[in-house]
Amino acid sequence: MKAFHFRLERILEWHAARLLVEEAELRRITAQAVELERAAMVLDQGRTEAENGVRLLAQINGSDLTALAAYRLSAEKRRQILREKLIETQKLVIGQRGKLMEARRKHRLVEKLRERRVTEWTMESNREIEQNASESHLARLSREK
Repeated sequence: MKAFHFRLERILEWHAARLLVEEAELRRITAQAVELERAAMVLDQGRTEAENGVRLLAQINGSDLTALAAYRLSAEKRRQILREKLIETQKLVIGQRGKLMEARRKHRLVEKLRERRVTEWTMESNREIEQNASESHLARLSREK
């Protein structure tokens, strides 16, 4: 009886490696999106702190208000840039999820094929063992007569 050999083993390994690559890429892009969200929160916090700082001043000069307005404008521009990057990154996450699902589907397809081949091999092996046992039994019976 020969040992089980799956002809598509290398293809299965390649799909498994591809699946790992796609998972790692999704983690990387997701981390990038989280970082952009964190940067937006920090920017919003800084803006709120600057506004509260001006409100708490005993005397507010025109230069303080001018500086605050310039800071707000700058913060809003940076916020808009972060928003655009986040939208783009979220699109990448959606696309990468699609790639990951496809990689999983292909990997699972080859895995199922392998499982089917193992089942067929096992059945064939069992039949062969049963046939050998039957022949051995018949040979023993013919020797006893």
